[in-house]
Amino acid sequence: MIKSNETQDSYKQMDESFIALNLVKNNSKVLSCGCGTGREVRFLVKERCCEVTAIDIQKEYLNKSKEVEPLAEYLCENFVYFRRQKSFDCIVCLWNTINYLNKEERKRFIENCKYNLKDNGVLIITTQNIFSKWRAMPHNIKNIRDYYYFPSQIRYWFKDTKLGINELKIGTFNLIIGNKMDL
Repeated sequence: MIKSNETQDSYKQMDESFIALNLVKNNSKVLSCGCGTGREVRFLVKERCCEVTAIDIQKEYLNKSKEVEPLAEYLCENFVYFRRQKSFDCIVCLWNTINYLNKEERKRFIENCKYNLKDNGVLIITTQNIFSKWRAMPHNIKNIRDYYYFPSQIRYWFKDTKLGINELKIGTFNLIIGNKMDL
């Protein structure tokens, strides 16, 4: 498929999520968790020719996403509890969406991803890195809450889930790639 320069340039503005989306293989069956207004949904359908199921808890975001990309399946549900056995080649959770979950919800979400992924499936998450803004570092450590993560915290999400961290990039963001491990 030939990608138009205009479309490609507009997606480059997605920064780290653009990098993550380029990891999704063409013609994959993808679950977009917390799809919001549909930025990644459109990219995955138009540029990667993927079959996308987009899930968000807010109906107004789903409606906006449907306007942007009507060719996806849309579900108004909490993706933390979503289960569809071995249905997806890839699951994406981008744009710091994981930050809206508490520790238990993050763990449960990742456990359900193992259930939802086909064998050799991939989970891709992007979030901010605690070391990304040095000027804000004292504030970040003091107010660690659920927005910036140490690598050890991220590894905890995957502990005992049979989803291994394939790659963990530290820079201005965390690009977390989980692989479904063989049983």
